[in-house]
Amino acid sequence: MVRLARVFVSSVVLGIGALSLACNGSAPQAARSPPPPREPEFATPELREHACERLRDHVIVLFADDWARTQGTPANSMTSDERWALYTGYTQAMEERGTLARFTASCTSSLTPRKFQCGMRSRTRDGLIWCMQARG
Repeated sequence: MVRLARVFVSSVVLGIGALSLACNGSAPQAARSPPPPREPEFATPELREHACERLRDHVIVLFADDWARTQGTPANSMTSDERWALYTGYTQAMEERGTLARFTASCTSSLTPRKFQCGMRSRTRDGLIWCMQARG
């Protein structure tokens, strides 16, 4: 019985010790997980700016198409001149509200190749927003 009590006490002490190491983050270096890999960056600031311009144009198309769909006139049912007018008007409205300036500032400071590729593949506003908010 005494032996069983010693084993139990030893187990509790080891468990508490392991728990305190885990909570304090003071585990030996070998036991810590490696840092997450860093997201690759664009090779030059100019490449990032160009990617932001392309993504901005894609954003305008997605949001304008969504707006047209809610108005009952899907963009794919419009003539090319009507679509051009829709995208131009939507761009001007976004510029007037300062939305494009904020997008450009945010994009040039945080866009990664992975976010760019994800955003360009997006076909919905929600998908695009998810891509831009993804960490990493």
